[in-house]
This record gives sequence, structure tokens and C-alpha cells, in this order.
Amino acid sequence: MTTPDKPTANKSNNSVRAAMDLGSNSFRLLIGRQHHNKIEVLHKGLITVRLTGNLNKNGMISAKACSRARAALEEFQRQLKPYQPAAIKICGTQALRQAANNEDISILCQDILKTTLEIINGQQEAELTLLATIRGLTPIIRPFGVLDVGGGSTEYIATGPSPPISLALGAVNLTEKFFPGNQAGTDNVRACRHFLHKTLNQAFAHQSKIPMLIGSGGTATSLAALALKLQTYREEIVHGCRLHLKTISAIIAKLAAMDAEKRNNLPCLEDGRGRILLAGALVIQSFLQISGNKSITVSDHGLLEGIFLSMDKN
Repeated sequence: MTTPDKPTANKSNNSVRAAMDLGSNSFRLLIGRQHHNKIEVLHKGLITVRLTGNLNKNGMISAKACSRARAALEEFQRQLKPYQPAAIKICGTQALRQAANNEDISILCQDILKTTLEIINGQQEAELTLLATIRGLTPIIRPFGVLDVGGGSTEYIATGPSPPISLALGAVNLTEKFFPGNQAGTDNVRACRHFLHKTLNQAFAHQSKIPMLIGSGGTATSLAALALKLQTYREEIVHGCRLHLKTISAIIAKLAAMDAEKRNNLPCLEDGRGRILLAGALVIQSFLQISGNKSITVSDHGLLEGIFLSMDKN
């Protein structure tokens, strides 16, 4: 998925920069200019790669996933060419933190994009997400927390003294664990929810309740798009959308009644998102139930924008 755009010039432009988020499920690209804490977006790209597919079985990114990664990076290189950005920053997350052969992806980044891959830890991921998530959200009620459900991990960071929390569970690895077949099934949903309640209760036992919860990442934005009944994804409508727990629970019930193919064919979802969305939605539902929050405010801005904004801080 890419956004239509017009290249500024076919020569180096010191004001143009690019950020890449090499996530466990998808690779994302942002090309733009930064004005203080605001981003003028020139181009966005997204390619589903599924680095984390079967990663838990042997701790290695598969040859097929590496091939998909190469193709995605080569496509991003083509998308970058008209803009000639002065700087590129590439960050990798949970799948690359976990994989024993993450050097294979690092080499691809260097060979194709002439840029060093930075594999960030869970705390850095949460902090970068927070940096961008609240941009453009009004009103902001403090204290607030940000929940980012990714393909391979879930991060939570709140304003105040509590450190960020990163858990090695995400929409992809939960799908592989609890929904390996085409059908979801009531028993599978119940088992996943039981696992999440137990895990999240342990992780957030000492977290105090917050008045505002913000959701970032593909799971949150996809749920918002479905709740809004969008036929095509619209960032300006999704950003700031407030999802109530009852709405999320109703969407989960509908997703659980569909097979993977039907979920993948739902409108406004990126390629392959439907297959993993049920597991990601269960993470958000479980967090809301455990935290006592009745709703979550969706931010279209997250880790990718945080990587971009952080380039001036280096």
C-alpha cells in the first residue's frame, strides 16, 4: 500500500528525510520533511513481509521471509529514488530482536539502501511510539497511556514514573499459537483470551488506572476503520477515533465467526491484516478489561512517525 504523491525533485534535498519501520508483520516507509514536531508527509509505503512467521519454532527468520524482506527493501529503494533524501533511518523491532539470523536483514539494508539497520529494544520502541502518538490528538487527558499492539510484541508506556513495558506477544505470534487454521473457533478464542488475561494481569499488576488510553499500530487503526465502516482507509477519520469496549467486543464476535479468507477480504485492511486481526483485537479487549478503561482513542501516528521525528534528536 502506498500513498499517491508528487516527487519534489530528482536531486538531493537536505530537507527531505526517510524513516523505515521493519516490523514483525510489515515494513513501512515514510518520506517527508520535519518542521519542529510536525511532519510534512511526501510519501508513505507499506508492504506485508511477515518476518515473524514460524519464528518461534527455530528462532530463525525463514528463507522465504528473507526473500520477502529483500523484495520489500528493493521496492522501497525504488520509491525513495525520486526524492533523494538527505538521511534515512531504519529501525527493526521484535522479530529482529528475537531472530538469531537478524544479521541477514542488516546486510540487506546495507546492500540495498546503504543504511545501517538499528534494532531497537522494547523500551526504545515504546518511547518512539509515545513521541509521535499524541501528535494531533485533542483533547489529551493526563495522565495517559499508549498501547501499541504489533505483529510480534506489545508495548505500553504511560506518562509518569512507571517504565515502559514490552511483551513478546503480538498479532502474528498469537495467531500462530491460537488460530493456526482457517477457522477461529470459540474454543480458540477462549484459550487466547485466558492466556492474555493471565499474562497481562501479571505484567500490569502494579500499574495504576489511567483516565485516557491511546491505541497505536495496525490492530487499533484497523479496528477503527471497521467500526467506522470505511471502504477505503482514511487517516484523517481514523486518527482520534474513540473505540468503546462494547464496540471492540462486537467486532471480535464478528471476526471469530469468519474464516481467515473472509477476514482478509474485509474492506480498508492492508494485505494479510484480516488473518491476524482477531488476535490483535483480543489483546486490546483484554487490556481494557484488566485496566478498567471503557474505551481507547486511536492514533494513526506511531512508531514510524516516532522514528522520523527522532532523526533530529541524534
